[in-house]
Amino acid sequence: MKNSITAVEVCTVQCSMCENKFYEFDDNDLATCPHCNADFIDVEANVIKTKQMFIGIDYATGEIRKK
Repeated sequence: MKNSITAVEVCTVQCSMCENKFYEFDDNDLATCPHCNADFIDVEANVIKTKQMFIGIDYATGEIRKK
């Protein structure tokens, strides 16, 4: 087997209620803040930065690396 490289979109997001930052991956938006549990239907989650990262998986060892 060979290695695999996958692109992953990572968003840095800030909760408008507690102002703590967290990360969301590949448009899998969280429904509640992981810090204060605020519901994002009632409270805004503001995307601060979006970045594409490349993740490599070595199928021989199972090791995951940032490329």
